Amino acid sequence: MNPSFFAQLKEKVAEYALKKGLIKPIEKVDTRIKGKFLLSLAFHRLIPKREPFHGDTVIMEHIEMFLNWYFFEMELKKGKTIAELYVKSREFKRDFGSVNVKKWRRKR
Repeated sequence: MNPSFFAQLKEKVAEYALKKGLIKPIEKVDTRIKGKFLLSLAFHRLIPKREPFHGDTVIMEHIEMFLNWYFFEMELKKGKTIAELYVKSREFKRDFGSVNVKKWRRKR
């Protein structure tokens, strides 16, 4: 995937999430969601072992990674990610026209 296209896609997904109220300030994000992300950071050894940390601070230190995870990996109650909802929206068609996204879909 073209890096500039992905950057543009991330920006449009973020705009869509804000417009639809799908993202909140970090302090108001559900602790279970934050916990899932922090576990993934720990799994990849991005949080030091056996040292106390403040979850919101760690998330802010890795904010781009958090937003990518939040938009493209974390499933909402409907079983879809925010990015998947955006791709199926009118906004996506308006922003990107007839781009074929089927080849991007992750295998489940």
